[in-house]
Amino acid sequence: RKKIKVAIYGAGIAGAQLAESINLKKNFQIITFIDDSPALWGRNLAGIQINSLKYLEKHKNNIDQILIAIPSISSSEKARIIRTIHKYNIKNIFEVPSLDDLITGKTIFDNIEKIEVQNGQVYGISINNKIHKCDLLISGADYAHTEKLLPEELRQYTDKYWKNRTWSPSSLLFYIGLNKKISDLDHHNLFFDTDFDKHADEIYSNPKWPESPLFYLNITSKTFKHTAPKGHENCFILIPIATDLKDNEDIRNKYFEIVAKRLLSITGYDLKKHIVFKKSYCIKEFKSDYNSFGGNAYGLANTLTQTAFLRPNLKSKKVKKLYFSGQLTVPGPGVPPAVVSGKLVADLIQKNEGSV
Repeated sequence: RKKIKVAIYGAGIAGAQLAESINLKKNFQIITFIDDSPALWGRNLAGIQINSLKYLEKHKNNIDQILIAIPSISSSEKARIIRTIHKYNIKNIFEVPSLDDLITGKTIFDNIEKIEVQNGQVYGISINNKIHKCDLLISGADYAHTEKLLPEELRQYTDKYWKNRTWSPSSLLFYIGLNKKISDLDHHNLFFDTDFDKHADEIYSNPKWPESPLFYLNITSKTFKHTAPKGHENCFILIPIATDLKDNEDIRNKYFEIVAKRLLSITGYDLKKHIVFKKSYCIKEFKSDYNSFGGNAYGLANTLTQTAFLRPNLKSKKVKKLYFSGQLTVPGPGVPPAVVSGKLVADLIQKNEGSV
């Protein structure tokens, strides 16, 4: 399959991060970096040469897309760059925010208010009462949330359908920084010292906050030293819980106390004495950040009636050119299956739509 040849405009940190991501994809090839700084011309970044904008004069026919990776650029400067690129008859120009801007919230993608449909086919999406047209739409967001952006008669699955599914657990997470090393634990630690069947029952059969939870402790700094200062530890604690439970700070604090006491009794390490950073994440955030149905963390459970073709469709049966990817579709939950779903939907689009 022919690779998409790209040039990255901006040889700074954002450009380097973008190149690292692109290099993981087999269907893209980075031809060059372009930068306005003469001091960088002729140098290499990530093994790729940095050139001036004049590079496009001779090589414009060898470039399919230009990705602008300069997050700090002003609107007027960006307009100047785009005008110059257009002179070389290169139409596919995209602006890419930096990873830091996405994480810190400097770059914010507004919520989609509605999926626009005309004559049974996706027409665009509405953001802040403005319609952004599209040729087709792929949603990697929560499936139930995506369909709620459609008129009710165009949804494949009802609210009753989603409520009656068997869901994988949600999670109560604690992200913790410690100012003292933990000597008797490894990178991955499973605390299955209480009744497994009882905890499972409190997730699936009788949903409620667990009486005596099992939990997982991950100490990243055991393996990746750069994730914590010298003499410190970086870790997180995960407690599996049922979806759609009541979630507030008092409940979270209660379960942190439970975990800290268990850790002290088993290892002798007093977690609470050495905390320099602590943040929790639970059902509320899964709902607000990801529009996750019921605040689930892992999608639909892999039961016999929710496997393979019995899972929600990759392609809408009611709206043409609307596709879905992610953990709620085929093949299922988890990072590798979710990535595979992207490959499956890409193949399906190529089969159904051809070149877009």
